[in-house]
Amino acid sequence: MWEILETLENKIVIRLVPGGKEELFERLRKLGEKLSHISDKIEFTIGDEKLEIKPAMVLIGRNKRIIYSFYPEGKERGPFLKNLIRVSSESLEVSEKFAERIKAIDKDINIKIFATEFCPVCPGVIDRTGRLVSEHISLHVIDILSFMEFEERYEITATPTLIINDEAKLEGKLSLKEILEWIEKVARGDKKELIANMLEKGMLENVIEIAEREGLEETLAELVFDSSMRVRIGAVAALEDLHLIDLEKVKKAIPVLLEKLKTDKENIRGDVIYALEKIADSDVIEELEEELENSEGNIKDALEDALSSIKKRNNDDPRKD
Repeated sequence: MWEILETLENKIVIRLVPGGKEELFERLRKLGEKLSHISDKIEFTIGDEKLEIKPAMVLIGRNKRIIYSFYPEGKERGPFLKNLIRVSSESLEVSEKFAERIKAIDKDINIKIFATEFCPVCPGVIDRTGRLVSEHISLHVIDILSFMEFEERYEITATPTLIINDEAKLEGKLSLKEILEWIEKVARGDKKELIANMLEKGMLENVIEIAEREGLEETLAELVFDSSMRVRIGAVAALEDLHLIDLEKVKKAIPVLLEKLKTDKENIRGDVIYALEKIADSDVIEELEEELENSEGNIKDALEDALSSIKKRNNDDPRKD
């Protein structure tokens, strides 16, 4: 297996970054030393680097970078060695058409893959993602069992889980085409689709952080009408939390919600009314009262509850002054 290192095209540096987890650090150190003894094109060093997840073995080529906070053994050893070869090469191991798409990406993309040693699907996904690494696309392979603190942060329930720039979450067996398409979506900044993906995957806290930073209140309001119930519920929850953080900013969502209140789909109307109940102020009372006059059944009950909550909040909330 080690003979593949004879195909290294250019010299590379393997930098081992310390950071606790002594057992993992020692295993990576021994691997790095072994690799440098096998090939004179590999320089092994130990040094610090500003990384969120460490210890980490950083594979550094002329214009490519792959990081391992994961000890590659068993079926993971093959993709690891291939990634060493890829880092040493300036070319891409993809079709000409895919290469053109990758070269067109001018935004820095960081992909985290959370994997486990015994995951049967992980080696293939790591291998395919490694083929996409380029000047602007980097990869960090992480052993989730060694870094369990990220399980809750990213709502990881399956491996492999890919996190792209903390803006998209993918799971399971993925093709090269699927991974590249999501990289392109993140690079384009297609916020609505990215936020919907994150809500579908349960990444509510990440959505709130991004929405607060980038002002995505109207995008969240539009997602209240998404076909996925999980996305709709997540969008309402995000708006409710943002309402507590910045009352004025979240008001941008209200015109979008009021416009969609006219839909004839009862489940969507119910979600809109609930969202308005959580974030609207007295400015919407007149419109909701008009809706109430023309409504019946569950929608009428929901409107009555919403109006009661909004009026009470308007009287009790000191921020209205």
